[in-house]
Amino acid sequence: MQEANLGVPGIGAPGLGDELHKAARDGGLRPGGLGGVAIDDDRLGGEAGDEGEHVANRLTSRVPPTITLDAAASAEAKRHLDAMLRALQDALRKPPRWEAARDDIERAFVAYDAYIAHVVSRHPMSCRETCTACCHDNPRGVSGVELQRLHQSILSRPGAGSTMMRFAQLATQRGDPATWRARGIPCPLLKDGRCSAYVARPVACRAFFAITPPEWCSPGDERHDERVNPHIEPPAVLVQALRVLSERLGLANADDLHSGMARLA
Repeated sequence: MQEANLGVPGIGAPGLGDELHKAARDGGLRPGGLGGVAIDDDRLGGEAGDEGEHVANRLTSRVPPTITLDAAASAEAKRHLDAMLRALQDALRKPPRWEAARDDIERAFVAYDAYIAHVVSRHPMSCRETCTACCHDNPRGVSGVELQRLHQSILSRPGAGSTMMRFAQLATQRGDPATWRARGIPCPLLKDGRCSAYVARPVACRAFFAITPPEWCSPGDERHDERVNPHIEPPAVLVQALRVLSERLGLANADDLHSGMARLA
């Protein structure tokens, strides 16, 4: 299987706010630049271009050798990610209460979805409705803000109690990602082949895509080891911003989705 993290390099991030500047001092953030998600050059042969190009690789005979955003497309992606950052900055400036920050948080996710839509419009993926292989996973690294959004979405729908109980049950069955996917256990939010909380899904869920035929994503498919799954992710500083905001709002970050939701059950 080949994977590549797709990030857009060289995105300016002035004025990250006191909380992010503190995180920079304490935890290694670098205010002043949103670096793209690093590409594993040794494994994939990727490189970043001089003009803001962003290149990720997967070589097979069935797909183009590179996924590239040219300078103009990269500038548009930058605009959406800058908008996400500004929204998170605004949330950090508000009183540390969910109700005060909620509108800014929603703006941040709207901007991130616009970023993903822009990348996919330049490089169409093979994903389609009701292909759900990525919904048989346990996403890692979920911020407290994302968990809170998801929890509120679940509570607004019928069957919230049983959904939360199922998350609690799955949290007791921890395993490494490959083993978990091979078990084929669906996410509790998967209903009739669709995510029942799609708008509120975490960043990690938004990142999954496929270039090769979607059926290859199933562990039982004979071409599974040849699948190509780009991960369209925000730069690391935006992920850190979500985590810092979560801590400011008193919302615990989680190592994975199941354990995080189990704490809210």
